[in-house]
Amino acid sequence: MALLGLIFVLAGITGIGYGVNTLLDASSMESWPTANAVITSSSVRVQTPDDGGSSTYIADISYQYEVAGRMYTSERVTSARYGTSDSSRAYALVRKYSVGKKLMSHYNPDDASFAVLDTRWDRIYSLTLAAGAAGLVIGMLMLKNAVKSRGN
Repeated sequence: MALLGLIFVLAGITGIGYGVNTLLDASSMESWPTANAVITSSSVRVQTPDDGGSSTYIADISYQYEVAGRMYTSERVTSARYGTSDSSRAYALVRKYSVGKKLMSHYNPDDASFAVLDTRWDRIYSLTLAAGAAGLVIGMLMLKNAVKSRGN
């Protein structure tokens, strides 16, 4: 029981750390310089596991932008990359970022090859932080019970 509790604590700390890091990255991106961008490809990729489990839908979106006379290509829409089991979410992104659409990208001033289209808070950050916190709390409770049972 103590080993499982320790695993939950470590997983929880990892989840919280990843969530906080992603959140900090996203918040810093709001102040990055912008460049005109154009969507060059936009489609939904479906990944189906070999075991017949549920499919994952991934919006594959590419765009080009120019910084200081140099053209760049990026596939990053937000700071987080992930697929979803909700196909409507992936297809909505493809409709929002249709081929030929012109918009602004935010690029890293220290590395112009890294850019995003959307700097807003994404629900995946909340889910990551919540899952990490839940794992941490469950693990701590398991460790507490393991120590308590050894004392009896």
